[in-house]
Amino acid sequence: MTAPRLPAAASALPIEQTARHAGHAKGIITTMAVEILLPKIGFSMQEGQVAEWLAADGAQVTEGQPLFSLEADKSTNEVESPATGTLKIVTQTGETYEVGTVLGWIE
Repeated sequence: MTAPRLPAAASALPIEQTARHAGHAKGIITTMAVEILLPKIGFSMQEGQVAEWLAADGAQVTEGQPLFSLEADKSTNEVESPATGTLKIVTQTGETYEVGTVLGWIE
């Protein structure tokens, strides 16, 4: 039985060497913020309204946790958090936004 192969883009170096190679201090790994986008829930949906944020700006959220209520096409849906981290909200409740608009980030 052969060992599984790493994808071509993956590094086989230990974390310390990978970080040092990338120009970062030893042992420090940076992460990118995850965008919270207004999702397209129905086929014809073009825009929606953030009815209510279910977590406060700056709150710790976990992936899968209900994050906000979205009103669109005469329905209201709870949208789940796409990641775990600190919530940064950049939109207002009660406003209408196009599908794909960045509503906030999770860092």
